[in-house]
Amino acid sequence: MTAGKSHKTFPATLENLYEMIAFIKHNAEVIGFHPEDIAKLEVASEEVLVNIISYAYPKGEGDLMIECQDLGEATLEIKFRDQGVEYDPTIHRGFVKKGDRIGGYGILLIFKLMDKVEYQRDGDMNVLTIVKKV
Repeated sequence: MTAGKSHKTFPATLENLYEMIAFIKHNAEVIGFHPEDIAKLEVASEEVLVNIISYAYPKGEGDLMIECQDLGEATLEIKFRDQGVEYDPTIHRGFVKKGDRIGGYGILLIFKLMDKVEYQRDGDMNVLTIVKKV
């Protein structure tokens, strides 16, 4: 990582999911995360990424930028940025009825695995930030 921070933009498609996760895992490895903590990052990140890929761009394709920053003291901050439909997943920390099924498990899992989860709308961009400390 250059100066403790790196970012990469991907087309928001399922075909790129494993490359996105590999990018995040690499950044965690560089700052010395243990395999168990990397696995937690992987699960939380996959949940975030699949939701963005599935719902952010209902009318077509779009991009997804991932920014990883070493905050020091074995702490990694990951920001997921997209220009999709405005959506704050942090307000849905309970179960939500989605047609004939109940949803909301994913955001609960993210909150359980991460030390910090925040959302903000920055202009026309969704920015979801997760932070994991070893």
